[in-house]
Amino acid sequence: MGQSCELMAKQWKVTREEQDELAYESHRRAAAAYETGFYSDLVIEFQGIKADNNVRRDTSIERLATLKPSFDFTGAGTLTAGNSTPMTDGASAVLLASEEWARARKLPVQSYLRYGKVAAVDFVSKEGLLMAPAYAVARMLSDAGLTQRLAQGSGELVDWLADAAQIDFDVGTRLFGHSRRRSHTWKGDLTIVDFLVQAVGGQKNIRILFSMPVLCLATDEHGAVTGVETPSGVIEGRKVILATGGFGASPEFLARYIPKAVDIPFPGHFGSTGDGLGMGMAVGAATENLGAFQPFPTYIAPFACEVSPDVAVLGGILVDQRGRRFVNESQFPGGLGAKMLELPGKHAYEIFDERIFELNRVGLDHVATTGALEKAESAGR
Repeated sequence: MGQSCELMAKQWKVTREEQDELAYESHRRAAAAYETGFYSDLVIEFQGIKADNNVRRDTSIERLATLKPSFDFTGAGTLTAGNSTPMTDGASAVLLASEEWARARKLPVQSYLRYGKVAAVDFVSKEGLLMAPAYAVARMLSDAGLTQRLAQGSGELVDWLADAAQIDFDVGTRLFGHSRRRSHTWKGDLTIVDFLVQAVGGQKNIRILFSMPVLCLATDEHGAVTGVETPSGVIEGRKVILATGGFGASPEFLARYIPKAVDIPFPGHFGSTGDGLGMGMAVGAATENLGAFQPFPTYIAPFACEVSPDVAVLGGILVDQRGRRFVNESQFPGGLGAKMLELPGKHAYEIFDERIFELNRVGLDHVATTGALEKAESAGR
């Protein structure tokens, strides 16, 4: 295990200093946990021993730095007796049973096992012995509905952004099929991106490069990502986050993952070609749910203009080429678009009255100038 961990540390460029710091913090927090009684009902006394004797309350970063490597003696080793997991003996037990079995025997159910995932890796020539959990945990979190967890905390996040970033939020008027107004937007010129750029710009060790195209990820001889390659050379980085704006402008990705969306107009940014996804997959990154998408339903391709979703929300109806309704217009707009893609020709018509036109006059006046808006005395004419 020690030799395998040495290989992992080299591949992922985890320095000796970082390992020592993690070990020091681990000892410090463990000692504090014992002192505050956190372990009182978790650790069972045995033969007079009440606490873990691996905790070093008197250790320090300086003392850890004096220790010699324990597994790699070539001068490149970073794992020592101080920052490695110690060899210990212990025991733990868990009674795993169905809820019905436990209740039939009047045993209290203390926790539930809801998710599990198994993963394996090529530890000889590729990822290394210790990397399987990185795959399994990511997939398990996906199964557990991590997005739902994040959504549950969105209210607190909005409050924090309003306080810390001074962003003036507004709860939009669009219901999108919900029973309450709940879509937050910002009213002023200061956006979340502006706030993040300003915050990052205040950090001495962070550079912000605009209009800097990235060609591909830079990797070392082990396949570990070491930075990005640009026309000006390699920008090194121990961690690289790939943020992509989708791939609606990429015919190749659409044909591969969302074939139903091929040949429909894409009203988004021309740069949404999924370059980040391609770079990640080129180095073996795992992907999930690439077939999920939300089409904008009311976009008039020949004139490159869109009709506000408010038209449908306020009572407008969508009909197919035979004049028949095919969807519940109170759904979220993505639901409207998905149904529209099932129609012959993948397009429909939107019908609304004078009242809705007046409420959305700013946007619909532009549509009227294109000739795409027709007026009639009744829906039957």
